[in-house]
Amino acid sequence: MTGKTPQRSRASVIGTYAAGNVFRQFVGVANAVLKPRLLSPEMFGLWNLLSLILSYAPYFHFGARTAMMYLLPFHEGRGDALAAARARGAVYTGSLVLSLALALGIAVAALLFAAAAVVRAGLFAMAGAVVLTWFFEYHVSMLKAQQRFARLAFIHSLMAVVSCGLNVALLLMFGIYGLYAAIVSSLAVMCIVVARQAGKHARERFRMRVFQGLVAVGMPIMVLNLSTLLIRTADRFIIGHYLGLDQLGYYGIAGMTLGFLLKIPGAAREVIEIELMQSLSRQSRLRSLKQHFFSPLINAAYYVPFLIGPVVFCLPPAVRLLLPRYAPGIVPTQMIALFSYFLSTSFVLRGMVVANKLQVRALGIMILALAANVVLSVLLIHLGGGIREVAVASGLSFMLMFGGLLWVVRRDTRWARRHWSVHLRGLWLPFPVMTGLVVSLPAATHRLGMHPYAAAVLCTGFFCLVMAGLVQARAGKNKLLRPMRRNRTKRRP
Repeated sequence: MTGKTPQRSRASVIGTYAAGNVFRQFVGVANAVLKPRLLSPEMFGLWNLLSLILSYAPYFHFGARTAMMYLLPFHEGRGDALAAARARGAVYTGSLVLSLALALGIAVAALLFAAAAVVRAGLFAMAGAVVLTWFFEYHVSMLKAQQRFARLAFIHSLMAVVSCGLNVALLLMFGIYGLYAAIVSSLAVMCIVVARQAGKHARERFRMRVFQGLVAVGMPIMVLNLSTLLIRTADRFIIGHYLGLDQLGYYGIAGMTLGFLLKIPGAAREVIEIELMQSLSRQSRLRSLKQHFFSPLINAAYYVPFLIGPVVFCLPPAVRLLLPRYAPGIVPTQMIALFSYFLSTSFVLRGMVVANKLQVRALGIMILALAANVVLSVLLIHLGGGIREVAVASGLSFMLMFGGLLWVVRRDTRWARRHWSVHLRGLWLPFPVMTGLVVSLPAATHRLGMHPYAAAVLCTGFFCLVMAGLVQARAGKNKLLRPMRRNRTKRRP
């Protein structure tokens, strides 16, 4: 037995979990298309701004839930049921109080500062959704701690169907007010489902000392997650403030596309991080580095382009067919999709940062990337730029974040410098190749006067062939990079 069986089981777990996430995205395509189709760009921009509340609400536990997710397997593995019950009780009650405080703050803001009725109603809906999100995310964390990713895949798939059905029905009947009702009602339904799937677990009464200890452990991890989210969403705050809700509406398709592209890398990160935490106590440092860092990183670098390329090529005809009013958002979305390469690959780096307690060093990189994003975006807007220029600034901040985190991890693993040069040789090659193809292929088909649909299909096919050839060529030189097709002649006895 070598390391192959764990690799296969990990691939299976990631595949199952990612399938639920991807199914959720595909089912939501009709939902995603319907929102901008039936709403004006201004109302769609307002929805994108309000929905950011639910992107940040799951972090309102100050890291305690994140710490619980990693510590529960440790406590239960040692048979310490009391410590596990205390952790669950502290997180359940502590995060509930914080979520109620956030919901109350949103409701007060709706009463005092929201002049328009549509904004006030949206804030009230988000306040209710915050509390439901607390309950849902607590039980999702329980399932992740137990590594029940098949159940999570089922939950994600069912949530897609429920959300899509309610969104479509209520949006058609009540417009944006229907979306407000749909988000609350779909979360209520899924809270019942996830509670049944997670089952009942013993919880001790709330102890502030236990909660403070969990916050101390989880806060550095949460801050890293939160700073990543800030880098991903800063562009929407800037566009909403400086360019208006209509421009934010056009830019909304960029956010939907980015969410879709990050589903599979995100699922892989959640599985690999838990495995990495567990492996540190069982494996040598070098084996853990190879299995949970070098291998996922080099494979992500070469396989993520297969997600990005088709999206970039097919986006223009799809938007012009389904959402013609949102054509101004096509180029910014393509830019964000291209630079999402660095966000996807940085997920692997994040695991090493957390496992080796490098959050303080990494936080400086994240702040620098966020500052660069904000300053460059605002500067370009003042120079007359629009959403395209903001997309460029965001993309460059993704690149800066990836390069900085890579430097932090490499500096911490100087003892493995020789293995870095062996296993990660060619790490930077896929992005320039992908970028060159993404720029040159549409230009060539345009000069040939091809129909947009035929051009999208041809560009996608040629792109995948070239990238597959690159993978095969590099796999022969790097044992950690999985080839597209294995050479079976070598298995002869």
